[in-house]
Parts: sequence; C-alpha cells; structure tokens
Amino acid sequence: MLCFNAIMTGIQAIMGVHFCANPILFYLLACIGSACWYGTSMVCIELAMNRCLELCLPRLASRLYSGYSLWLWMIFPGVYTFYTYLFEKPAFYNNKYFAWFFDPHAGITGLQDPVKVGGISFFCYIYNV
Repeated sequence: MLCFNAIMTGIQAIMGVHFCANPILFYLLACIGSACWYGTSMVCIELAMNRCLELCLPRLASRLYSGYSLWLWMIFPGVYTFYTYLFEKPAFYNNKYFAWFFDPHAGITGLQDPVKVGGISFFCYIYNV
C-alpha cells in the first residue's frame, strides 16, 4: 500500500505526469492502489473486531482467532482485494491537486465526469459511514 500511496504519488507529482501520458500504466497503478486501500481497510476492520473481542469476550476471541483460524480470517481481505482490483472503479492520481480522485478529469473545465451519481464506489460509501 505504501508504495502506491507515497512513492508512486511522489513520482507522479515530481515528474508532473498524468493519466493521458500513459493510460494503461496509470490505470493499472490506480487499480492496484485502490485495491490495496480497500484490502487494508478490511484488515483494519478485522483488527478492530479482534481487539474488541479480546477486551469484551476473551474466550470467544481465543476460539475465533487461535491456531490456524487466523489464516482463515485473512482469506477475506485477500479475496476482497482481488475483487476490488477487478470490478471496482479505481481512484486516479490528479497532478493538479496532488491527490487521488474517482473522477480522472477533476479540475479540468469542461471534462468533468458526467456520471456523478454512482461515480464513487459503493464500498467507498460504506467506509465513509
């Protein structure tokens, strides 16, 4: 996650390159970066659930998270990351604002994404709630 979050963003900002320079490369980078963000968010949710169970119900937590069952819990973020890589709309880097947006034409007059409703991923709405 950090290589897409920081290093690729820094390289794109320093060089001033944008999506139109190499659309295939930047689309793949956007898909990988977005999928890693979704996967990391899922791992954080599972970690929070684990910590809450450890505090409130330690016997249940030890049953759910001891031994090889921890590896079963880690399958969910892996599958989720793979799903979002293939099927979710990625966020693209915008070198005008130095940020990642779901609209690749953000800030360009006359080229805004015409699909504003449903333009952001469903899972992004869930994480923001």
